[in-house]
Amino acid sequence: MNYLKLIILTSICIAFSLKLHSQTIEVKDSYTKQGVPNVNIQWKSAINKSKGGATTNSKGIATLASTEGIITITASCIGYKTYTDTISTSNLVTIYLEEDILNLEQVTVTGTRTPRSLKETPVLTQLVSRKDISGIKATTVNDILEMEIPSVEMNLHGYGAALSSQGLEGKYTLVLIDGERMAGENDGNVDFSRINAANIEQVEIVKGASSALYGSNAIGSVINIITKKPSKKFEVSASFRYAEPNQKNTSDAEIELHDEQYMRKFLRNWDRQNINSDISVGFKMNSVYSQTYFGYKCRDAYKLFNTKETVKYYPELDSTANEGISTTSTNIFGFADYAFSNKTGFNTKNWSGELRGNFYNHEEFDFERDNKHNIYTNYTAGGFLERNLGQRNTVKISFNHDVYNKYLFNEIDEVKEKSYGNIFNHFRATYSNEQYTNHKLLFGAEIFNEILKSDRFSSAQETHSVNDAVIIIQDEYSVNSKTTIVGGLRSGYHSAHSLHLSPSLTIKVSNGDFNYRVSYARGFRSPTLKELYMNWQHLTLFTIYGDKNLKAETSNYFALSTEYVNISKRLSITGSLSYNSIKNKIGGIWTANQTEYHYKNGYEYSVFNAELLARWKILKSLQVKGGYAYTHIPEDESITLLSTTSPHNLTAQLDYNLTKGWYELNANIALKFIGKKKVRELDIDNNNFYIMEYPNYSLVNININQRFKRNYSLSIGVKNLFSYVAPIHSFYTTPTVGQRFFIAIGYDF
Repeated sequence: MNYLKLIILTSICIAFSLKLHSQTIEVKDSYTKQGVPNVNIQWKSAINKSKGGATTNSKGIATLASTEGIITITASCIGYKTYTDTISTSNLVTIYLEEDILNLEQVTVTGTRTPRSLKETPVLTQLVSRKDISGIKATTVNDILEMEIPSVEMNLHGYGAALSSQGLEGKYTLVLIDGERMAGENDGNVDFSRINAANIEQVEIVKGASSALYGSNAIGSVINIITKKPSKKFEVSASFRYAEPNQKNTSDAEIELHDEQYMRKFLRNWDRQNINSDISVGFKMNSVYSQTYFGYKCRDAYKLFNTKETVKYYPELDSTANEGISTTSTNIFGFADYAFSNKTGFNTKNWSGELRGNFYNHEEFDFERDNKHNIYTNYTAGGFLERNLGQRNTVKISFNHDVYNKYLFNEIDEVKEKSYGNIFNHFRATYSNEQYTNHKLLFGAEIFNEILKSDRFSSAQETHSVNDAVIIIQDEYSVNSKTTIVGGLRSGYHSAHSLHLSPSLTIKVSNGDFNYRVSYARGFRSPTLKELYMNWQHLTLFTIYGDKNLKAETSNYFALSTEYVNISKRLSITGSLSYNSIKNKIGGIWTANQTEYHYKNGYEYSVFNAELLARWKILKSLQVKGGYAYTHIPEDESITLLSTTSPHNLTAQLDYNLTKGWYELNANIALKFIGKKKVRELDIDNNNFYIMEYPNYSLVNININQRFKRNYSLSIGVKNLFSYVAPIHSFYTTPTVGQRFFIAIGYDF
């Protein structure tokens, strides 16, 4: 009897132990054979359909609790191809991940508003991954866009940086954060400083008109900046970067000549250090996640001087005028800003949702000794709720509220006066259906409201608003395994210019290693509230008037592209040609002896672009990538500017990686070449247009990044290696002050 009890007890224990068997998974890099951390592992039992998940530790090891018998596991990690296999439970299973050297497995959402891997997306999309951003050690969005995208330039404008792309001004490029529009603009440019590079997961760039999906401003391209999400149960990262001051702007002698309290403020503002600091805290537990980001950065103000005389050519007079070197400096603001953001969400089988919030404060310090400076603030709140209806039917509702304010701050009285307030309210509802074999359907409705209060209206208290209501239809039709057709249509009513209609059509054909795409899209850009209602006098010199009868700008965009991807050769090459023709372009005319500037429609503008992108993994540890962009704009004396974009732009990078046990090394050399360009400008004194020619130049950055035990990092580098400074400074030159060294430290928990 005792033996029988022992046998039964033993059997129960064995059965129980089998049921609660813990499965150890070891994940290694297929090339280096080193453990891969932060790998997300999901498993499902073939016996009782139970499931679970885990994340590998710093050594690449994860433990799957309560597994039984045969299980199916899926291992995914950014930078690697997704691994799926069926295994029998044992004490230790080792799997090997292959590096996704061409970013083909990374998911994009911008091209079609639905998640697609980069290799599957039918709309040509350029992706800048987190690894790319880390390689160039970017601290600003400006760095990312200019060094990674050959057709993009960041020029000096309004004491900051303005984007120009593919021969078009910044107002023709729609910049999004997590798929949402950004409030606040300066001559069509968003405030890029409010976007912190340390909080960016990836950047997706869709070239060409995308108004069918995204509406106004998406005439030239769409840039969608995706912020970070946590990838493991708990993570903390912190970094601190210090760079040389640009220049010393005050001296002890100056302090002695002025009131000490007065000068102390200028010492604090003018001669700030160049610092970037970030802290990120996140967790991912079961179906709930949260990511919180804190950032602080500052920069000293500096002055740029012309070192070359100005040569002006007047076409109408067929004459050239030389002006001596100006002694007046171009002043670049210093600043101090801090940012806080949080995204918290959940993801279950049938439901997912997210809430997002952001606060940003930016103070700019000029050289005017008036005890005043500008303060910019931004508040954002929004989120989405998504329901999976089964059989690949999904309903998603989202809302975003974005508030951007500008204040004039009196340092003596510590009082700030609001001069600009911009509010975006955006509601969107979409329904996607992928249950049909050959069709992926998307239906959407949007309501957009913008409110603007500005001191550049006839009254400082004057407020204007505009509303836009639209419907969206898109069908992604798979004709066969090689051919996909995407057709889209956006129709809506805009309170400023009534009805607008934007169709689009893309055909993608795959043949072996080649993908071919042909596209047509109609874009539009609504006149801004400033263009409609502006009434602003600039220093008693001239007045700018809006026109409430302005019509929307429209464009016809045509594109051809060929993409070659050979996984075995670790090579990707993409070539594209595009033509963009804009009608009813909003420009301006001068009247009353150059004392009045009036916005008006009527200009026609066309631009041709050719672009070549390449990425080649020469060795496991060595990669080269780059691109070339050519822009051609027909010379038309009816337009003010010949181009703000250089006809020739080139990017190139050499990236080296080495991993030896607990030590990782990444060395990156990045080049940006901007060719010479001609710009037609107005000489107000003699009421004639003249042509300025700006020379070509190159910017070279070197970054050496080291990581120890996968937790500690040390980076050193130099920006603008050859210390290029523009010989003539204007709105169309780079605002760099020259060569700057930096050092950065970081810690990941």
